Amino acid sequence: MDNQSLISVLKKHWWVIFVAIFVLIGMYGIWSVEYLGFQDHPSHLLQIHIALNYANPTYDYNKYFLLNWGLTPNQGSDAIIFLLSHIVSVATAAKLFFCLYIIILPLSVWYFLHRVRPENCAYALFASALTFNQFVLMGNENFLSSIPVFFFFLGYWYRKRN
Repeated sequence: MDNQSLISVLKKHWWVIFVAIFVLIGMYGIWSVEYLGFQDHPSHLLQIHIALNYANPTYDYNKYFLLNWGLTPNQGSDAIIFLLSHIVSVATAAKLFFCLYIIILPLSVWYFLHRVRPENCAYALFASALTFNQFVLMGNENFLSSIPVFFFFLGYWYRKRN
């Protein structure tokens, strides 16, 4: 790729650089602290810790809690973090989940905009700028993970609607 074609691509897709910058800033915010200071987040991590150590005699969780492995509302993010916790610690798995949210949100908005009006894809920049909002600070992990899914399905529906 020569310099002229690189410059023309950058002029057309300038917003991608800013999305990448916002994603990196968000990830720095996640990884620069030991524990995420979201309001409801500790209770999610405790549920996952109990599920991981349910049979461990050190904690005796099986005396005080009963695990419900059925499908219950607001357990999607906990299931993802639970699965990641088999590879890394619970706190690190939660950080990986939020990093996934920071990356996927602007991608899902871009996918939707690309299907509806390709010339408006630069508006995905606003999605990356709004990844940290009040719902993040309140720890509403399941609601947050539903937003990218909504935009992916909406874009897919728009593509297949005819």
